[in-house]
Amino acid sequence: MATPEHRFRVGQSVEYASPKSEGNAPSGAFTVLRLLPNDQMDREYRVQHQRDGHERVAKESQLREGLGSATFDRMTGAAAAAKATGRTAPRR
Repeated sequence: MATPEHRFRVGQSVEYASPKSEGNAPSGAFTVLRLLPNDQMDREYRVQHQRDGHERVAKESQLREGLGSATFDRMTGAAAAAKATGRTAPRR
């Protein structure tokens, strides 16, 4: 049986939802640092909190796409286009 592929990629921004059992573990925006090998169906990642730099191991089921996905690409693309033309980027 083939092991499933990781859903997220290194460098991608993801949202982490900490389990209630972990108390005050920070939730929010994290960046994927490494894809961790394991034989489980729930892939694992090394992630870093974007605000305070805290690193942790997170299961794929605890993550969802963050601003590192297409939304972020559209936002930075609009800002880059505005800068190139000397105009203000549209607010969202």
